[in-house]
Amino acid sequence: MPSAEQILRTVLTLLAADGRIGPRERSFLDVVGKSLKVSPQDVETYAAEALQGRTLLALPGGAQARAEFMALLIEATAVDGMITPQERRLLDAVAGKLDWTAAQLDAKLEDALDRFSERIRLELAGKTSSGAADATSRARALASPSASPPASSSGSGAFPAAETVGGKPRATSNPPAGASVGSSGNTTIAMNGEEAGRSGGGGQGVEAPTLPGTIEQDGRGLRARAMLQIAAGAEERGDRKEAKETLEAALALLRESTDRPGLADCLGALGRLHARTGDVAGALSLQEEALLLRRGIGDAAGVATGCFDIAELHRGRGDLSRAVGMYERALLLQQETGDRRGVVATSLALGGTYCFRGEYGTAIQVYTKALEGLEALGDRDGVANAAIELAIVHELRNENTRALQLYEVCEQIKKELGLPLPPTLEPAMRKLRDKQA
Repeated sequence: MPSAEQILRTVLTLLAADGRIGPRERSFLDVVGKSLKVSPQDVETYAAEALQGRTLLALPGGAQARAEFMALLIEATAVDGMITPQERRLLDAVAGKLDWTAAQLDAKLEDALDRFSERIRLELAGKTSSGAADATSRARALASPSASPPASSSGSGAFPAAETVGGKPRATSNPPAGASVGSSGNTTIAMNGEEAGRSGGGGQGVEAPTLPGTIEQDGRGLRARAMLQIAAGAEERGDRKEAKETLEAALALLRESTDRPGLADCLGALGRLHARTGDVAGALSLQEEALLLRRGIGDAAGVATGCFDIAELHRGRGDLSRAVGMYERALLLQQETGDRRGVVATSLALGGTYCFRGEYGTAIQVYTKALEGLEALGDRDGVANAAIELAIVHELRNENTRALQLYEVCEQIKKELGLPLPPTLEPAMRKLRDKQA
């Protein structure tokens, strides 16, 4: 049967595939380590080894045990709301051993990302989710004596392990003193005593893909980026026809270049243009392609923007559940990258969506956080505008005293800044005062 160390090291191979272990991945790791009764010191040692490229990707014998272990790996991969190309290639390798199709793996990953969105929604509402409990039960089941033991060429049941250092496998050891923490190296997949490929051998290695360059030497990427600026200027002038034609010409150039970030930017810009002209289906297709590219190059800020844009499209066509899920993914990434203005903008949009769904309590919590964020940024006009949104929700809950207080906050700030009052403000205040008379 798999040992606690082997389970934990395999999970770490996925968590560290992109060269870092983020806050949510760290929390997930702590849960799995505790459930397997691995000491915190050993967890840290295995994490350091994984980040330095000494990795293990091993599966137990027995169909049920393998399915449970794959479920744990998928949860580990999706715990931060993103599937990086490195993580996907590792999962593809394991899925191939399980005879899963790409469509089956896609469905499992989408389910995991949906569960992630649900956990974020519960966190925003001040509740807890079952995510940690699921990880704990799976890990304990896999480490229990009843789990199916893996077959081994030596008959001992031990998993073969290998690591790559300088392109050649060697026995696992503690990380050398002073070693730098970098991205993961090549990985051995060990199943039933079989090594399914490793660096330096004749098998098929599972290597993290090389990230593409940003601008090709022949200048196509540079020319296309200049065209993006021209298109932006055309749209500012209201000439959407010229903007669309320029973006499409830039897109053709970028598809032939190695400028993946530029291609993602162009797809996003073209998607937003399609959305403004009412082509929601076309906009979604373009934005989803852009999102995949941004994930592929590790552009967390770009992924957040893409999630927000896709959420706006879902909200516009009335699919509020999908909108909430994408807003929440954007919000998490903005929080982790320190994009305070992005957090505020997404929180305002998310609060409005919860309001449309009739979830007024959650809407108030999200709007309140947005209001606090605006105050921290010193954006007084933003505070005034957010106060109106929050007042409307309180009014919908018949909390008229609080609603009137917030309307008055807006009125006071607008007058102090010398800005015109929103046309709906005074009628709303008058109505509430009449109710209190």
